[in-house]
Amino acid sequence: MKEKILGKTVGKAGISQVLIIKSAFIMAICIILGFFLVISSLVNWGKNYFEFLFWIGIFIISLAPIQFLWLKIEESSVGKYIFYENGFEDVLKKEKIFFEDVKNYFYLNLKNGSDNVEFLVIEAENNENLIKNHLEKITINLKLNRMASKLFVKNYVEFVLKNEFHENVKNKDNFDFKFGIIEENNLMKDKIFSLNMDKNLEKVKIYNNIFLNKDGIRVEYQNGKLLENYFWKEIGKITVLENKNNKNIQIEKKTGEIVFSKNMKYIEKPELFIKIIKTYFLNFDFRFVD
Repeated sequence: MKEKILGKTVGKAGISQVLIIKSAFIMAICIILGFFLVISSLVNWGKNYFEFLFWIGIFIISLAPIQFLWLKIEESSVGKYIFYENGFEDVLKKEKIFFEDVKNYFYLNLKNGSDNVEFLVIEAENNENLIKNHLEKITINLKLNRMASKLFVKNYVEFVLKNEFHENVKNKDNFDFKFGIIEENNLMKDKIFSLNMDKNLEKVKIYNNIFLNKDGIRVEYQNGKLLENYFWKEIGKITVLENKNNKNIQIEKKTGEIVFSKNMKYIEKPELFIKIIKTYFLNFDFRFVD
């Protein structure tokens, strides 16, 4: 069996360096000022107010470890990742994930109290959960660690195109690139959700499938019944429209008619979906559109 190799480092993502520097500065001020007050009070012990200053100094010194603890809690919620050519490492969990083991990724918009919190969810196989017959879920809070999301998506899409899809296209006359459309209602439940509480994430339901092949785009129900069929020779372009926090994938005919429009959050591997269309069908390899 060939050993899996992560390859060279392409990026790192974690808690903001500005926040680390700010916390270190606050801890240094607390320690310096606190010790100054403690030493001054001991030298002048017995004089007015100096006993009071001693306890003020102890209190200020105690703020340093509290600040350090807060920083560690913040780091735990943000996550810390190193990205490589062939996968990434969760530094806090000491876990390596290889792109070839990633089965899905998608976006979730969940309620956390009064706030809407957006997550990137990555589903992957490993030896342990293969035995238990379920996928491991890695969740990244986009507000706290958007850089991790960008690094994952960019490098995962490049890996898949380079190592899987080019070979399929080259070696097969008939092929399907399959993507799921996620059931929207399942994402709207009120739920308190934490980055490191992966087991609380309910299984996301796929209610339609999209197939990309040399003829066009085919949309089917889960039972295989055809819902829609669009042919490449009629399609002009694909665009991504941004409205506030939403991004809609939109496919237009050459006539300007919009034949497909869907929020990216409800499509499995949305960036890969876009990249495959642009790479294989719309850029254009004319052998696919006789």
